[in-house]
Amino acid sequence: MHKSLSQKWNQNPRWDGSFSWLNTSFLIATPLLSIFAAIFLIYSKNFSWFDFNIFFGMSLATGLSITAGYHRLFSHQSYKSSKLMELFYLLFGAAALQNSALKWSSDHRYHHRFVDKEGDPYSIKNGFLYAHMGWIFYNDPQDRGYDNAKDLQKNKLIQWQHRYFLIIALAIGFILPTIIGACFGRALEAFLWGGLFRTVFVHHGTFLINSAAHVFGKKTYSDKNSARDCWWLAFFTNGEGYHNFHHAFANDYRNGVKWYHWDPSKWLIYTLQFFGMSSDLKRTPDWLLLKVQAEKKYQELQKNLANKPTAFAESMDKKILELRNQLENQLQVLAHLRQEYQTWKEQPSKKTIAPRTSDIYKQKRQVKQSWNHYCVAIQNGSRGRLPA
Repeated sequence: MHKSLSQKWNQNPRWDGSFSWLNTSFLIATPLLSIFAAIFLIYSKNFSWFDFNIFFGMSLATGLSITAGYHRLFSHQSYKSSKLMELFYLLFGAAALQNSALKWSSDHRYHHRFVDKEGDPYSIKNGFLYAHMGWIFYNDPQDRGYDNAKDLQKNKLIQWQHRYFLIIALAIGFILPTIIGACFGRALEAFLWGGLFRTVFVHHGTFLINSAAHVFGKKTYSDKNSARDCWWLAFFTNGEGYHNFHHAFANDYRNGVKWYHWDPSKWLIYTLQFFGMSSDLKRTPDWLLLKVQAEKKYQELQKNLANKPTAFAESMDKKILELRNQLENQLQVLAHLRQEYQTWKEQPSKKTIAPRTSDIYKQKRQVKQSWNHYCVAIQNGSRGRLPA
């Protein structure tokens, strides 16, 4: 396995392919130590609600620092953040022990740029295990640059964290929970639950996005890469499971776009703006999401029609295009109404008459109706039935 992984890694000119005993030992030892520690705790019946609370608190702080901080703020700049929140993300992001924000973001930007191709640091094409954690078994070259993260290099806080990453990681990730535990007479337990167990849990939650989110689920928005939307992965990853959406609209501060999608990172970013700690949240317009989904469904139908009689395929294609044009016209009207209302809201003095919000809601119903007709027609066409 070592040889095959090394050969795959050497395909990427940004890494030298040398085996990292430190990374490998840590990634293998921490789960094993967690198992032995858990057996010891079970055998000694040494449990307390405090242990679960510090595990949950540290998991949430470090996990959100990766997803809302490292990922959506630093890697994709999907919103702006206050310096206080940046510091929080950098401190607890380091505690997640997934490297500095600079390196993490640089690797992730390469992943998006070369997804599924040579140059993708954790390409699923090299196998599930490789994408999950095998790629971390190898070192960066000593002279590695961060040419794709020059914006981050200008940030003094990020540079500070990059320089002192290991010290910060140990201090916040292990010493801090141990000190808190000592205050309650449970220093060892806090070290295990808030440090060791939490590290393994957050590690493999993040790793699942690199592996499982490229294998399980649906390609809701795009077939151009292996990324998939998987609802159950979102529960382990603070909302990162909607990965196909993320690769299609990487600059959106959300991953779960529906109100019922589990996405604590999105909720945190949205809530922080009311306290002046986040701003300029980038959001993909709803009309564009529907337009992209309509195009994808149409392409899928074209594949199915290839096996149908020519006369049926032509009739079906004509009908679908009519419904698609109708949907896009409705979306344009909705976008115009929303823009009109937004322009009115931004006026210093509201001297003009406000656009009726009822018109927007009415148009949204029209869009929904057109979308439902379109989806039913696509479904019927795939089954060999012409829509009415």
